[in-house]
Amino acid sequence: MKKTCLILCLFLAFSILLSACGSAGTDDGGKGSETTLSTESSGGQTRETETEKETEPRVEPDIPKTKYDRTFNILHWTVGDAVWGDSWIPFNAFTAENYDGDQFNDAVYERNSLLQEQYGVDIQLTMRDVTEMATAVQNAVGTGDAGIDLFIQRGVQLNAVMSGGYFVNYQDIPYINLDNPWWNQSSLKTLAFGNVYQFAASDFMILDKGATVGIVYNAVVADQNREATGDLYQAVKDKDWTFEKFVSICDNVAADLDADGTRISDGDLIAFTGGDDPVHAFYASSGLRFMDHDKDNYYFEYKFNSEESLDCIEGIFLDLMYADFYHNVGTHGQFSHNKFKANEQLFSLSFVKNAPSLRDMETDYGFLPVPMFDSDQDRYYTQITPHHDALMAVPTSAPDLEFVGVMLEWLGCESYYTTYPVFYDVVIEGRTLRDEQSKEMLRLMFETRVYDPGLIFDLKDFGTVVLRRTATGSTGFASLWASNEAAIMVELGKLNDIVDNLNK
Repeated sequence: MKKTCLILCLFLAFSILLSACGSAGTDDGGKGSETTLSTESSGGQTRETETEKETEPRVEPDIPKTKYDRTFNILHWTVGDAVWGDSWIPFNAFTAENYDGDQFNDAVYERNSLLQEQYGVDIQLTMRDVTEMATAVQNAVGTGDAGIDLFIQRGVQLNAVMSGGYFVNYQDIPYINLDNPWWNQSSLKTLAFGNVYQFAASDFMILDKGATVGIVYNAVVADQNREATGDLYQAVKDKDWTFEKFVSICDNVAADLDADGTRISDGDLIAFTGGDDPVHAFYASSGLRFMDHDKDNYYFEYKFNSEESLDCIEGIFLDLMYADFYHNVGTHGQFSHNKFKANEQLFSLSFVKNAPSLRDMETDYGFLPVPMFDSDQDRYYTQITPHHDALMAVPTSAPDLEFVGVMLEWLGCESYYTTYPVFYDVVIEGRTLRDEQSKEMLRLMFETRVYDPGLIFDLKDFGTVVLRRTATGSTGFASLWASNEAAIMVELGKLNDIVDNLNK
């Protein structure tokens, strides 16, 4: 992964501004869960600072030291012919050919060299288009092909493989300790099938961190419109950073400078731009989910049909997505130049993985969490978008589960102490963020990250249907739900049958 290629690709990704595109479960595993998962995770809830980690004893996995003299075979998603460094998959956390002076690449290289030295193992990484991943693992399991030790897929594609018994319960893999700090507790608990954990994120991966959604703002435009914006950082700290406030700021800042009758054209001062992604991001920021577990944290329940959810999504569309100040790049097209860097735009919805694209900005900028939906909330909720994230699963055809368990624990631990700190502290904070308050905002975003199983398993593609409704100019979500409810309930029943079958 070459530094110059990475920066260039991320710059292009941010310039098009994302045209493509619940909280963690309770500690109770439900119905006699075999494992009590910890409440903290570096990837999903809290992240230790480097000072804290220096003063605390290093956590070591309880694994043997064995010379395997083999490869650890990983099948990983990509999109089309995208390669590492492209906007879809900007950070290769798995392989590095040699030292090249880039701190993240070099940290990966050093970790992998240590893996080879201690265990005689090399990482073999195979990339497949997201649309081919399901067939690949189904064929491997069906034929007993031992060529895949670890399957890493984009979240929104997992619905194609959730029903076939293709994956091992992490609790059945020798040496795995899901309470270790490199396991993302939110992913485990939110995506649990009863007491079975098939899908997870850990600090061995970076894409799930890069898929964290936030708001980036232009400090020059904010200062020029201080009467409307106020102190944005302080608003977040005071929990006054709400959907209503955000909409009000946008409405007051957007200006029809070229007098063409709109506030979203090339010659205007733009308040907020993105694709369809704010639909899911702002819905998640309310603390609501399309789907979640029941009160026993065991079966799945669909939640979108509540009055609260319907009111929330209706408000997002009417007050934001269809507002005359919102420039949807998918609907309204691209600008002729990068208005954010030209100080002609206040807000953009962005992913953490796009942060390095801002490094060459001459003026200041900052990061903010997506606003709370209203002031009655007790916390922020930050979406991990399933269209850009990654989740791990171990195929039942993996030939040696003890080997897999050792690899996942060792790589998770080493990445927790080496590659992830470099990604977070150097690539994101050190190279990108310019003030301590923006770093504080980033930490808040990472501490409040959430998954939505309704968007990952996406029954009858309903989450996508809601997302793409922006192109219709309509709302009517109660009737939309009514027309899809019967089919979704059938699929939900099948999903909970899988829960029963896996827990026999």
